[in-house]
Amino acid sequence: MTRRSAALTFALAMTAAAHTEPPPPPRIELPVREVDLSDGTRRYAVQLTIGGVAMDAGLDTGSTGLRVLAPRLTAPLHGGAASQYSYSSGLIIEGRVTKIAVQFGLAAGSVPVQLIEKLGCTSIHPECPGKTLGVADYGIQGDGLKNEGFPAILGINMADNSVTNPLMALGVVRWIVELPQPGKDGTGRLILDPTNEEVANFTRLPLIPALLTRNSGVHDAIPGCVVRTDTDAKFCGPVMFDSGAPGLRISLPEFNSPWPAGTPGQLVVGGNGQNVALAFTTGRREQASGMFQERIGANAVPHISAGLMPYFGWSVLYEPNAKSIGLKPR
Repeated sequence: MTRRSAALTFALAMTAAAHTEPPPPPRIELPVREVDLSDGTRRYAVQLTIGGVAMDAGLDTGSTGLRVLAPRLTAPLHGGAASQYSYSSGLIIEGRVTKIAVQFGLAAGSVPVQLIEKLGCTSIHPECPGKTLGVADYGIQGDGLKNEGFPAILGINMADNSVTNPLMALGVVRWIVELPQPGKDGTGRLILDPTNEEVANFTRLPLIPALLTRNSGVHDAIPGCVVRTDTDAKFCGPVMFDSGAPGLRISLPEFNSPWPAGTPGQLVVGGNGQNVALAFTTGRREQASGMFQERIGANAVPHISAGLMPYFGWSVLYEPNAKSIGLKPR
C-alpha cells in the first residue's frame, strides 16, 4: 500500500468514525408495586438507594424532585441551600438541597436531593397531612397516617424546579411509566431509556409550553377534555397525569356539580388531529374515576387532573427533550 492510499484509508476511517452514532444508553427496568394505605388510598413504590440507604420512594408523576425525610438517612448531611416545596394536598416541606449519591437499579450518580427537616400546611389547606405528625413519625404520601407512607418521594414530572428531576439529572433521555393495573396480577414498571422498538407505537402529544415553567403553579400538561358521552357536556383545559393523586379533579373559577357516579365519559387528550381517548365511568375504583371539583382563583389557569386514570388505560412515555408525552393502549 502506498503512502497516499494509506493516508486515504485513514481519512475515510476517521470520517466514518465521526459519523458513527453514539451507543444508546442502557435500558433499565425498575419494578413498581402498589401499596394501599389503611384508608384505601393507592400509592406506588419504587426501590432506590439514597446516600447508601436502600428505601422505598413513592412514585409521583405529579411533582418534581427527589426528596427524603432527613432522619431516615444514617449519615448526617450538612450544608445546602434552603428549599421549600408544596403539594396539592396542602403539605409544605422545608429543608436543604444537597447533592447525594443515588442509585436506581444500574443507574447511579450524584443528584440534587431535598432533605426534609420540617413539615407544614398551606393557608388554603390548614388541615393537611403534615399537621399532626413530626418529621420523625411522618411518611410521605401516607395521608398523615402514622407509620404509613414512604421515607422518600420520587417526583418525575418534567416541569422545571430547583430540585431537578433526578432521572434527567442522571442523564436518562426518556422513560415509560406502567402502573400495576387493578384486578390484574403482577407489578408495574418504570423503564429508563426504553429501546427504539419499545417506543415505536406511542402517539406523541406535545406539552403545553406555558405550563413548563416553575412559576406557573402547574406541572407538565397536555391539551384535553373530559367529555360526558350521554349529553356531550364537557370540561376542557390543560390535562395533568398524576400517579400521586387518585381521582379525577376539575379545577375551575366557577363551581359546577360533579357528574354523579355511574356517568359514562371519555378523557380525550391531544390536538392537531392526534386525539387519544380513554373511556371511563365515574365513581369506579378500578378506573380511579371518582370525580371532584374545586374552585380556583379568577386568575388561575383552569385545569384537569386526571390522576391515576391514564396509567390504568395507557403506557405513558415521557420525552423531556421533545417536550412530549406519548400514549399507548395497554
